Amino acid sequence: MAHVLVTGGAGYVATHALFSLLEAGHKIIIVDNLCRGNLHLIPSHPDIVFIQGDILDPNLLFDTLQSYSIDAVMHYAALAYVEESYRKPDDYYRVNALGTFNLLQAMVRYRPASPPPLVFSSSCAVYGDVSGSIIKETMDLLPISPYGKSKLCAEWMIKDFFNTYNLHYVILRYFNAAGADTNNRIGECHHPETHLIPLAIQAARTHQQFSVNGLDHPTKDGSALRDFVHVLDLASAHLLSLNYLLNGGKPSCFNLGSGAGFTVLEVLKLIELKFGKNIMLNIKSRRPGDPSSLVCDSSRALHSLGWSPVHSSLEQIISDAIAWDRYCYGVG
Repeated sequence: MAHVLVTGGAGYVATHALFSLLEAGHKIIIVDNLCRGNLHLIPSHPDIVFIQGDILDPNLLFDTLQSYSIDAVMHYAALAYVEESYRKPDDYYRVNALGTFNLLQAMVRYRPASPPPLVFSSSCAVYGDVSGSIIKETMDLLPISPYGKSKLCAEWMIKDFFNTYNLHYVILRYFNAAGADTNNRIGECHHPETHLIPLAIQAARTHQQFSVNGLDHPTKDGSALRDFVHVLDLASAHLLSLNYLLNGGKPSCFNLGSGAGFTVLEVLKLIELKFGKNIMLNIKSRRPGDPSSLVCDSSRALHSLGWSPVHSSLEQIISDAIAWDRYCYGVG
């Protein structure tokens, strides 16, 4: 049993991971400013402490680490909208880079000789446009968006803090997180929502148009190709990473994806089939810097963590997302 600090613990992936942590017997201390998190999705449990606070407050982070005798940290807190990052790069560097720096510095100040290990939620955005390649952790990191660059800045700092202060870490590079808890306890609840699958379900439910950004990609149907990974599989990867570090695992980076790619139009067709309703399309121009294909090799996570994406078939992802949508809105 460990005392685990979870930054951004009211967010989409983090709230799913909370259940895995609780089932493993850990004590959880959450710090979230609720800028985009959802307090109502955090389970009410005696082993969860919620603190409304900001990673831009270094003293709060240090006091939390010290007051709750933190053994390990899971760092989810971030701004994560690619398009928004082009309009507000200052916000993205402030939160994603400076916020991570504050956390790392607080961890070293808390335990200078042996900082608690860190599981960091990164993104496939750090790779940039690698269309046509199966993405491996050994590939060059050439992010395009300020979001991807801010995440890479955070990764650089984490690695440097290991080199200097022996702060052990696991960096998890998500591909397209999707789906919902199979028991409808929690699910995707962004404001605003930007992810393909919940937006498409919403369009089917409300009979509104769904925007497709470009049909000129070099893919089978012209729409962008993406690798979708179920949020429950991401949650399990975090727990496995925590155990890996607590058992002395070496600092590592891992891709997390299904290893299979589906185009936007393929996703829409399956949602139409599952939902039983047609989606009206609004074809727009391709977005600048939008990779045509993002599919990963996650074999390193299998080898080192014993992780495999057991929930990440596209059919289960969409079925669980539709079930969550129906639970939230009470409509078919």
